[in-house]
Amino acid sequence: QELSKDLPYIRGSKQELMQVLVNLANNSLHALLQTKEKRITLRIETPNQDFIRMVFSDNGYGISKEKLSSIFAPFTTTKASTQGRGKDRTSQFLRVMLN
Repeated sequence: QELSKDLPYIRGSKQELMQVLVNLANNSLHALLQTKEKRITLRIETPNQDFIRMVFSDNGYGISKEKLSSIFAPFTTTKASTQGRGKDRTSQFLRVMLN
């Protein structure tokens, strides 16, 4: 976890932001199941005082090139049908926050 020292106050729903982070963490954990040395990183930066940048990364297996172009389409998942819908909720929250 790498956090800037002077993070600004974030307007929005604490619960929805936490759900986004939980969804990202779950996706990372799923991607790391077959990885020996597991690494998840959350980096929060303040490029200027108007916004923050959150960078969430892991060293999991990643997304195939064939599926990469469609990952932000609604109801798209790379997981089994009973496992993955958190991305849809995460994308919906981010669209609300950005508009």
